[in-house]
Amino acid sequence: MDSSIEESRKAIDGGYRVFFSFLNLAAARGIKGGIEEAKKALAEEDGPDGDRED
Repeated sequence: MDSSIEESRKAIDGGYRVFFSFLNLAAARGIKGGIEEAKKALAEEDGPDGDRED
Protein backbone atom coordinates (compact mmCIF):
# COMPACT_ATOMS: atom_id res chain seq x y z
CA MET A 1 0.00 0.00 0.00
CA ASP A 2 2.91 2.36 0.56
CA SER A 3 3.66 2.46 -3.17
CA SER A 4 0.00 3.20 -3.97
CA ILE A 5 0.00 6.07 -1.50
CA GLU A 6 3.28 7.38 -2.87
CA GLU A 7 2.19 7.19 -6.52
CA SER A 8 -1.17 8.84 -5.81
CA ARG A 9 0.57 11.61 -3.90
CA LYS A 10 3.03 12.13 -6.80
CA ALA A 11 0.15 12.40 -9.27
CA ILE A 12 -1.69 14.96 -7.14
CA ASP A 13 1.43 16.98 -6.39
CA GLY A 14 2.35 16.86 -10.08
CA GLY A 15 -0.91 18.55 -11.05
CA TYR A 16 -3.09 15.54 -11.89
CA ARG A 17 -5.79 16.70 -9.49
CA VAL A 18 -8.72 14.59 -10.67
CA PHE A 19 -11.15 12.75 -8.44
CA PHE A 20 -9.62 9.34 -9.09
CA SER A 21 -6.20 10.44 -7.83
CA PHE A 22 -7.76 11.42 -4.52
CA LEU A 23 -9.96 8.34 -4.47
CA ASN A 24 -6.95 6.06 -4.97
CA LEU A 25 -5.07 7.88 -2.22
CA ALA A 26 -8.01 7.63 0.17
CA ALA A 27 -8.57 3.94 -0.61
CA ALA A 28 -4.91 3.04 -0.07
CA ARG A 29 -4.80 4.95 3.21
CA GLY A 30 -8.07 3.36 4.33
CA ILE A 31 -6.87 -0.16 3.55
CA LYS A 32 -3.66 0.56 5.42
CA GLY A 33 -5.75 1.55 8.44
CA GLY A 34 -5.49 5.32 8.19
CA ILE A 35 -9.18 6.17 8.13
CA GLU A 36 -8.56 9.74 9.28
CA GLU A 37 -5.89 10.14 6.59
CA ALA A 38 -8.34 8.74 4.02
CA LYS A 39 -10.92 11.33 5.05
CA LYS A 40 -8.31 14.09 4.70
CA ALA A 41 -7.46 12.93 1.17
CA LEU A 42 -11.09 13.16 0.10
CA ALA A 43 -11.53 16.52 1.83
CA GLU A 44 -8.43 17.81 0.00
CA GLU A 45 -10.14 17.08 -3.32
CA ASP A 46 -12.74 19.72 -2.46
CA GLY A 47 -10.09 22.40 -2.03
CA PRO A 48 -8.89 24.21 1.07
CA ASP A 49 -12.20 25.94 1.78
CA GLY A 50 -14.43 22.96 1.03
CA ASP A 51 -15.38 24.18 -2.45
CA ARG A 52 -14.46 22.22 -5.52
CA GLU A 53 -11.83 23.74 -7.75
CA ASP A 54 -13.60 22.84 -11.01
